[in-house]
Amino acid sequence: MAFPAHPNTQASMQARTLLLAGSDAATLTEWTARLRECGHEPLTARDRSALLYGLQHDDHALLIVLLGAESELEWLQAARQLVTEHGLPLLAVCDSTLRERAILAGASECLPPDISTAELTMRLRGNLRSAQAIQDLERERRDHARTQRQAATGCFRFDPLSEALQFSDEGLRLLGLDAAHAPASLAQFALRLPGENRDSVRNWMHACAGGTHPAPLELLWRGTNGSGQALRLCCGGLEPRGGREIVYGFLENKPEQRRAREQRRNHDAADRERFLERLALLLSRSKAGEEHVAVLSLHISFERLGALSAEALEHVRERTEARLAEQTRDRDLFGDCLADSQAENVAILLPELSRPHDAYKVARRLQEDLHKPIVHAGHSHLVEVTIGIALAGADAANPAALLHEAREAEHEARDEQGGSIRFRSAALNSAVFERLTIESSLKRAIEHRELCVYYQPKVDLRTGRLSGFEALARWKHPSMGMISPGQFIPIAEDTGLILPLGELVLEEACQQGEAWRREGLMPVRMAVNLSGLHFRSPDLVGKVEYVLRATGFPAELLEIELTESTLLQHGDSTMARLRQLKSMGVRLSIDDFGTGYSSLAYLKRFPVDSLKIDQSFVRDLTQDPEDSAITTSILLMGKSLNLKVVAEGLETQAQLDFLKALDCDEGQGYFFGRPMPAEEARALVEKQILFGAA
Repeated sequence: MAFPAHPNTQASMQARTLLLAGSDAATLTEWTARLRECGHEPLTARDRSALLYGLQHDDHALLIVLLGAESELEWLQAARQLVTEHGLPLLAVCDSTLRERAILAGASECLPPDISTAELTMRLRGNLRSAQAIQDLERERRDHARTQRQAATGCFRFDPLSEALQFSDEGLRLLGLDAAHAPASLAQFALRLPGENRDSVRNWMHACAGGTHPAPLELLWRGTNGSGQALRLCCGGLEPRGGREIVYGFLENKPEQRRAREQRRNHDAADRERFLERLALLLSRSKAGEEHVAVLSLHISFERLGALSAEALEHVRERTEARLAEQTRDRDLFGDCLADSQAENVAILLPELSRPHDAYKVARRLQEDLHKPIVHAGHSHLVEVTIGIALAGADAANPAALLHEAREAEHEARDEQGGSIRFRSAALNSAVFERLTIESSLKRAIEHRELCVYYQPKVDLRTGRLSGFEALARWKHPSMGMISPGQFIPIAEDTGLILPLGELVLEEACQQGEAWRREGLMPVRMAVNLSGLHFRSPDLVGKVEYVLRATGFPAELLEIELTESTLLQHGDSTMARLRQLKSMGVRLSIDDFGTGYSSLAYLKRFPVDSLKIDQSFVRDLTQDPEDSAITTSILLMGKSLNLKVVAEGLETQAQLDFLKALDCDEGQGYFFGRPMPAEEARALVEKQILFGAA
């Protein structure tokens, strides 16, 4: 189920044409109206943090900064660092006294405050067209550079008339040069070649210009440190440029790749023994249940490429082995080339894994990198990679047996289907693949806003009146059905997906609360859980303000819940962000209180408004004297600090009576209602329903 978008806020949370920033509220309102006259609906940011978050969060095509104070010049400088590579126009609105400084700070153009609507419309249209053209060119450049990095090949262009020579970034990397020392002409390039190579490279370049497409040329290049490096130049053909044709071609460091492969092929029994010794050491040091050690067995097959020419097959092997060397440069491994030279086997050691599925992630990343197309002479070629995984403890306890089990798993992967990955343990295959299925699906679900938000009512225990809702993420998987938050929330926290997930819930809760408010319904407070990762992010405050401004939801109706552990981690930075949120009017609540380091001393330090008693204490408070004592203590502690106290997990009348007797402020739990879709929650708001609490 996709998020419903309120008509008044749908546009604000999607990609914007313009982002308008300025600290003066009146000027911001005036320019918002002016831009609307020009046919644009801008999103606004009133401080530097919200501006930077807006640039990172949405896909804007143009930025306008209203300069009314010198401090806003720094906004331009900070914004320029984010927008330069994307060619995003950065316009400044200022009078003549700030014009020069605005340009120096990064503005691409300055607009006078009294510019006419007609001229403003024309300037905006021109900047947007220019930005689109720059972004298209930049996208092409990035795609080209990515292709070269994947192929470990640079390219060059040669003008036969002027003998100007230009190398791509990857070409310069292979030459060991930076842009400042790049050879700009054939003569400069030849200076670093031995005398016998200088005429050869000139003749070869001009032969390419004549359209003869000569065979590749091997040269000895002298690097900046004076060492020799064998290179190969390959002619790509001719391309039109400025009314004439210039040469384009490719630069390869083939001999070095061949030497690296020969070194790997010459591994002998001693390498295997060193690998096993290292594995034995890791096994002796690893602590059961705290970390995992795995062995990967890779089978890289070139069988399907048997019809290629020797040169083409050599090229594919070089590229494959260069990729493998890059991906495993920090890992213990050994390998051997099989007798028929149609495949290679490699064993890789993975120490200190937090979870078994991390081994699969490494294997999958290796497989995906090795499986990328390799281009030679205009044709793409693919190698086949199968991987087996054995886990210490689950599959074997000693090094040789663990290596053997990894190879057995790799044989099973080959028998099952070419290009697959298998654990030796069938149970691990099942558990890990279920988790990874959820993980990959969760990433997509968040990106495409396929999760939904449910709302659980919070009730004033003195009056029985609805006081607000807690917004909770819910996920109905297309094939797996409803997935429990207990399954996907830990995965989100492990993978960092909790950040976009929390922001998504924050946006939807504010949108929904504002939609009800605009319908004329009773304003209700929305509570949203944010993780420790959110509070470690320097952009948190900007993100919250951005969402509040985009949706129009009042800050005083938003409540952010955080855990005790979040308060205690990174204390100074967390404290600063809490104070900034409080200054905006946002309410703060400590969730699951009582399960961590609960003390009066640390509570006094933090600007929180309420405590939520963890449901584990509420569940048995009428039967368990210890739980009732803890609940009573939390209530007394909260009251002594003038904090509101909320009991979660409230399910029975007896629990309600106990909490009312202790003058608990609010309750939340199945007694009042389970988490429900927005339509059902709206009915509670509309009726201003009274629960049986009074």
